[in-house]
Amino acid sequence: MQTKQLSALMRLSWKIQHSKKTSRSKSLVSAWVIYQQADIMVYYLVKKHTQEQRTTAGIDKNLKLIF
Repeated sequence: MQTKQLSALMRLSWKIQHSKKTSRSKSLVSAWVIYQQADIMVYYLVKKHTQEQRTTAGIDKNLKLIF
């Protein structure tokens, strides 16, 4: 991983640790899971917050999951 990605991961971990009052290792695992699942979350949020008419118009065809 590059330095910017690690910095973002550590920043997210710190925010989770202080907001949820969890241990450092638990918050780091949570941040890592969020970081790994970002593509899936974007797809879910677009699908959730898009009106049904636009969803059937083909917006799902433009989204891709990258593994």
